This record gives sequence, structure tokens and C-alpha cells, in this order.
Amino acid sequence: MLLFAAGFRTGKKGFSIAFSSHGLTGCAPILPGCLDRPGTAARYNGAEHVWRFSNGAYLEFGQLETHSDYSKYQGRSFTLLMADEIGQFSTPDLLDILRSNLRGPKDVPIRVVLAANPGGPGHHWIAKKYVFTGIPWCPFLEPKSKRHWCYAPSTFIGNQFIDIEQYRNQLESSCPSDPELLRAWIDGDWTVSRGAYFASVLDESRNCVDPWDKIPEHYGKSWETYLAHDFGSSAPSAPYIFAKSPGTNGPDGRYYSRDSLVIVDELATAKRDRQNEGLGWTVPILSEEIIAMCKRWRIKPMGVAADAIFSKSGSGAGNC
Repeated sequence: MLLFAAGFRTGKKGFSIAFSSHGLTGCAPILPGCLDRPGTAARYNGAEHVWRFSNGAYLEFGQLETHSDYSKYQGRSFTLLMADEIGQFSTPDLLDILRSNLRGPKDVPIRVVLAANPGGPGHHWIAKKYVFTGIPWCPFLEPKSKRHWCYAPSTFIGNQFIDIEQYRNQLESSCPSDPELLRAWIDGDWTVSRGAYFASVLDESRNCVDPWDKIPEHYGKSWETYLAHDFGSSAPSAPYIFAKSPGTNGPDGRYYSRDSLVIVDELATAKRDRQNEGLGWTVPILSEEIIAMCKRWRIKPMGVAADAIFSKSGSGAGNC
């Protein structure tokens, strides 16, 4: 993630840029030349990753990967924070804490500019907080920061400095079995179901049906049902109720061929605003909720679960 932070120093302007990623190795070759232009009165310090200008301004590249890295910036003042590839963060925590550094003179506005591609670990929180909040290019008020933001979408097609067709071919080659990610990258589509294992075969218009209110019967006998459970505690758990068709119509009047599987309900233990984080439920708590879900459907709580549910970290009172 490329992170820019501009600030003021005592008595004179200061301009600071911090580079945040899994290290500076990948960008080190471009840092010395990024401002090496005729008429640019600036000097680069390779040891500090800092550009210094004759008017006292400075341009700094640093690392911010974990909360412990933030100690390098704590107490410093910036007036501009710019970050690229923020989708590499599964949560906005580090970016939020950096906002505590945004302060400056009254006549200098503080600003934040964020850039990301859809499909990364932070896809969900970015889409909810910035992409789906307003109309593109129209400012909107973000309640937590109490500031106005503007969603400015773009794709590689608007980059006049690259071979567009060649780059499109490379994108297609990079994700041959992940059409959702390809669509996200080419179209800048934030509605994709990123990470879905069956993304290449599932289609909402074909595979989704209206919710059912009961398990259907066939000749007086309910469809076969069972549970499938992907366990998690710090990560979300996802128990599903499956119903297997004997080869008849469902309660929606639609015909389901024999052995068709329908997910009729789920129990997703993810935080409301952070889909990658679980609620921290232990196995006993999760078991109670699964049993309650099965009671609502009047089915037996039987099925299969991921072997992680048997780990010692599941519960202090035991696991299954």
C-alpha cells in the first residue's frame, strides 16, 4: 500500500509522504528518480527514504504494515494523507488511527485521498464505506470521519501511458479461473462476489431462488436435510442448512431435479461491518445457535463440520 501524508512543521511548510507496504524493497528503485525532474530543487536521502526541498518541505517514504509500525508516526503532524492499494488491509483500523496525525494551521485544509482495486482483503469495508455510499464524483458526508468524500472511479482503460490491450491480456492471463476477480479488475466492479470458490459456475439469475419458509415434502416425507459447517472463531463461522430434492417441485413451484441441493438458511457469525472477522463465539455458544436455527426449520441438527472445530482453542469448556 502506498501511503502519502503531508504536514506542516513548526514555522515552515513540511510535506511528508509515507510508503506503506510489506516493505520498501519493491519500490526502492523508483524512489530516487520520482522527483528527478529539471527545475526540481530537491535532494533525496536514500538511507532515510526522504526527499527534501529548498523551501523546507520534505517527502518521506516509510512502512506501515502493523499497529506496532505506527509508533514511527505517532505525535507527528500531517495535512495530507494519501494511500494506494488500501484493499490490502482487511480492516480500516490502521488508516483510521493515522487520522489522528491530521492537523495543521487553520488556513490549511486537511485532506485524505485513498485508492484501491476491488477484490482484495479489504473489499467489503471499502465498498460499504466509500463506493456504495453515494453517486460517483458527487461529494457525500461520511459520518464517522465527519468529512465529505468523493468516490472517483477509474480503470486501466483511462491510463494513456500504458499499452491498454497488452495489459488487458495480462489481466486475463493472471486470473483464468477467477472470472469475478477479472471482472472486478477490468470493469472496476465492486459488486463482485470475490473469493467465491464457485464463482465460475454460479450465477445469481440462474442459481438464486426466493427464500423458503419451510422444508418441502414429497409424498408425505420431508426432503432430506443436513448441515455443512465451516468453523471459525476469530474468523467467521458459516453453518448452512442444505435440502436435497427427491426430484419434484419446491415450495416456490419450481422443479428441482433429483439430488439438487438448495441452501435454505445460514448462520454467518461475521461482524456487521467487517465480514472477515468473526464474533469470537466458542463451540458451545455456536452449537446453541445452530440448534436454535434447526429448531426453526424443524430438522435434526446433523451434518458435517470442518475439522478446525475440534481444535483446543474452540472452548475452555471443551469442543464438540
